[in-house]
Amino acid sequence: QTVAPAARRSISPTAAPLPRRMAAAAPAPEGRARRDRKQVERVNMAVAEKPKLVVKQGAGVPLGEIENVAFRLEGHTRKDKMLKGFYRLLYRTAPKEQTLKAELRQFSGFAYGEDTAAERAKDEMKLNDWLSDSLGELGELLDLHAPRSGTKQSKIEKILDFLATPEAREGATSLREKKEKEGAKKKRKAERAAKAKGSKKAKAAPKKKRAKKVAADDEEEEEEEDMGFDLFD
Repeated sequence: QTVAPAARRSISPTAAPLPRRMAAAAPAPEGRARRDRKQVERVNMAVAEKPKLVVKQGAGVPLGEIENVAFRLEGHTRKDKMLKGFYRLLYRTAPKEQTLKAELRQFSGFAYGEDTAAERAKDEMKLNDWLSDSLGELGELLDLHAPRSGTKQSKIEKILDFLATPEAREGATSLREKKEKEGAKKKRKAERAAKAKGSKKAKAAPKKKRAKKVAADDEEEEEEEDMGFDLFD
């Protein structure tokens, strides 16, 4: 008995279309609230730039124009903790390493305003938190007289008196010239030592040659004597 092949299912052109996978979602059933989509808020991560420091004109000379202060400042790096603390004392803000030394050179004195006594008292309190050795180091930077001597309070007063109206210390020796003279002196001393050493070697050379010549002559004489004994034996 033969089995007839399964008849193909015919699709009527009037039949309802099959549901698609990507079809729009069916409306929510009655009585059930539909959840609204929340809009994604983009966060702007831009950081506001720090305003540029405005250095006010003081009653003294800019530190960069005081020769010994400028010279000592060259010996400190921008990462120096003492310099950063000094900067905060002068400008009431944290420094940028790139401009720290340049802005320190521009300082020409505190511009306290009307309430000078109150502002100075605040600065005294800030410096009172410093170690005595650090105050001495700051005093040296400012080329103060005997910066490491005296009590802690006396060091603070000397520093603040100077910073009120910065100016070169009377009778101060130029540290740059002093260093240049010391360098030239060391150079001349090294040149004299090298010259003396060379002359000693030059004098010692002929003596060695003469000693070698005498030794060679003695050897020749001994050889001649030996030959003479051979002839007369």
